[in-house]
Amino acid sequence: MEQQEYFSKEEQALFKATFKKNLPLLNSLRKFVLQLPLSERDEVILRRQIKGDVLKVVKKCFLPEINGDGIILLNSDLWQSMSGGVQNFMQIAPDTAILQIKSREKLIEYFTEVFKDLEGKKYDRISFKDLTDMKGTPEDIYINTITRNLIALLTEQELNRINTLANKVDETPETLEKKAIQDSSK
Repeated sequence: MEQQEYFSKEEQALFKATFKKNLPLLNSLRKFVLQLPLSERDEVILRRQIKGDVLKVVKKCFLPEINGDGIILLNSDLWQSMSGGVQNFMQIAPDTAILQIKSREKLIEYFTEVFKDLEGKKYDRISFKDLTDMKGTPEDIYINTITRNLIALLTEQELNRINTLANKVDETPETLEKKAIQDSSK
């Protein structure tokens, strides 16, 4: 049987095993990604739990990649979601588009560096706080502000997706049948 969802059953099981009813871990992940104050205890817990296969699947949320075996219509990366999709983006003037492109490039670089840190690799972290320091040219300020807002937005969206998957109730054939009967009687 072919995989019909973005995350395989094994990946969904990892989400459940790691994040089910574990908002403190999700909050620690948020703090880590957004470079907010994180207690030493929380960072130790985060680094012990977000590693190996769990790290790979969390990274898949934040840094999706196009691949040849991806699911039809679910095979995308962060470049594709600029300005409301490809059609809207193609209608933007090049001088405006380049600012969004540079912002998206910085967003991808930011998440890449976050995951290098979690993987224990050498990294050059972009400062989340410095993205709103209002220094540089107007173009720099625009790019940094858009990048900062996208980082915050995407972080919340991905944490919500992880939480939803981790706490999703697996329905048995019996419960599905009961629901079908209830829905048909409405």
